[in-house]
Amino acid sequence: MLFVLLGLGCAKKVAWKISPVPTVEVDTALVSVAAQGAECRELADEVLAVLGTRPGVRIEPDAPTRLVVRDCEQFLATIVEVQEAMGDDITDTSRRRLTVEGTGGATIEVWSGEVVIASLTPQEFHTESSSWADEGRIPAPRARAVTQALNKGVAVAVADDLAPLPESLERKLYANAEPGTARALHNSAVEAEQSGDLDKAMRLAREAYAADPSQRSMRYLEQLEVHAQRVGYAWNTEQ
Repeated sequence: MLFVLLGLGCAKKVAWKISPVPTVEVDTALVSVAAQGAECRELADEVLAVLGTRPGVRIEPDAPTRLVVRDCEQFLATIVEVQEAMGDDITDTSRRRLTVEGTGGATIEVWSGEVVIASLTPQEFHTESSSWADEGRIPAPRARAVTQALNKGVAVAVADDLAPLPESLERKLYANAEPGTARALHNSAVEAEQSGDLDKAMRLAREAYAADPSQRSMRYLEQLEVHAQRVGYAWNTEQ
């Protein structure tokens, strides 16, 4: 775990990395990706490319973990926006631009050996707009860019479900906090959170809130809850 201390006047902040728990728990050391149908080939290639950049993931054709990309759909719509001219000059003309809106999605079956253990259904939305122009000189919309962005968005969603990237946490620490005060308790809670003892961090954070029931103290309690959810931490309810 990497700790970084950031100076901030008489206060300071500390930052470190956490490893989110994947939505689907499967061995991603070796993964293969296949398309079911020609309409899914581009998306399958994008899923393969994005997953291949994730730490600890290797792409192998005969891997025990297999992703099958199927039921790929994309819907594009072109919208004409009109901006009316202002003023009394008869030479004034309205301007227009074209916007391409796209939605896309697919079903990704996650196979472990010969068993489907999960089916992911990621959805993505993206738009591309031309610049404003006089009628008759409107540049062509970038439909291909929308298609590529939809594939990339779906592929990133799949990678995040299977092999999420580390995330950064940042917490404020109080300088020169008097022992026994809410600020000192908060600092101790952050230290416990950094070490991975979230139960101790929660206990100290609650004590800090009891000593100073402020919005700041409540916000830190909420941040601890989010941290626990992201890393799949189970609270010790016996304390």
